[in-house]
Amino acid sequence: PRTTRASAEVDLGSFGGASDNEETAAPLTWRLSPTVSLSDWEIRVKRKGSSAKPKSYHCHRNILGVGPRGCTYFVKLFKPQTFAEGGAAASELTLEDTAAAAFPAFLDYVYTGDLSIDTASAVALLDLSNYLRCQAAFAEVQDFLRGDLCAATSVLYIKEASKYAADKVLTAALKLCAGCFEEVSLASLLTLPPDLFVGLVGGPGLKCASKLLSDRVAAYLKAHRTEASADLVTALTPCKLMPVVTPTAAMSLLELGIEHGVLDVQDGGEASGDGATQPPANKKQKARAKRKPPASKTKTLRARCFEALHSDFEALRGSNLDALPPDVTIALLKGGLDSATEAYRAKCDDLETCEDDLEGASSEAADLKEDLSTKERSHTSTQNLLRYERAQHVQHARSNEVLRQKHEALQRDPRLQLPHQPLYAIRGGLFIQVW
Repeated sequence: PRTTRASAEVDLGSFGGASDNEETAAPLTWRLSPTVSLSDWEIRVKRKGSSAKPKSYHCHRNILGVGPRGCTYFVKLFKPQTFAEGGAAASELTLEDTAAAAFPAFLDYVYTGDLSIDTASAVALLDLSNYLRCQAAFAEVQDFLRGDLCAATSVLYIKEASKYAADKVLTAALKLCAGCFEEVSLASLLTLPPDLFVGLVGGPGLKCASKLLSDRVAAYLKAHRTEASADLVTALTPCKLMPVVTPTAAMSLLELGIEHGVLDVQDGGEASGDGATQPPANKKQKARAKRKPPASKTKTLRARCFEALHSDFEALRGSNLDALPPDVTIALLKGGLDSATEAYRAKCDDLETCEDDLEGASSEAADLKEDLSTKERSHTSTQNLLRYERAQHVQHARSNEVLRQKHEALQRDPRLQLPHQPLYAIRGGLFIQVW
């Protein structure tokens, strides 16, 4: 076998082809000029509802239909029975605005495998992937959606999913948005069309305090006043979702309720009557009356708005009552005055109770002061007694010390010493002398 190899410096000749066109060395992409990339298929994209000229993309059939990112849509389109030799090597797609804007990113993914995606284009790319039957792109977009869907992006996904009839995405976005409704910005909620806003507020899983919900519904109806209707106002203000409203929202909701004639409509679409309630005439009416929820849980919009404004008389005074009919204004002011009177009486009762409590506290304080004075006097007497006993003890101690000193002095005085005298004792029957 030959083991000797030529060195790198050996001259083996030069390339004889043209090298002046540097574009031929670039990676193959639809973005190149069709004369350079040798494109064999043209895709014309037209925006739905637009009269503008379609935009052309010069692509390659083998890239569009073959490989891990190939599109089944183009595979069927390129079949011999579909594509005739010598015919126009082109196809046209009519897309929504966001899908047309995202189409270049889709082609980039088919060519390179790199997907440029964001919240605004995610649903459009999902629809493109599904329509053109690109499974790899569909999976990539799904992974992005699962990580990107949150409170801040839910409203945009609701609108985009509704536009492309992406039911699964729409259901997931509505559920998430309803669950964190208080976190979603009001500005984004105001961009929803009425049917989607009703589906969000009236759908299952809504988590929002009644007062905050009343403020947001009032703001939405004010922003969409030209689209407001009796059905819309009724659907957004049911008592089961909004049993309590704020004084700020109450005035706006009163005006809308009067304008569309739903001020006295209860939940279920029935108008509440002002006359006496008639007893059920037959078994069906009795059964319906039993199923009907208690009146306390089905207050009309008028009753809830009146309660809110009556609870805050200052807000009622600052309201624009000129926009209301005279009878509503009179009823509102009368109820507000009655509520203010009741509140005043309650405050007076509270004041009397406080005065009684204060008087009782003062009396108790006086008793405590007297007890304290008695204890102080007793303490003073005890201290005096202790001082006297301590003085007596010191006096006795001094006297004992004087006596002890005198006794010792007497013992040391030789004049008082007695001579030793013999002692006598009897031991064993003998009388003996002991010194």
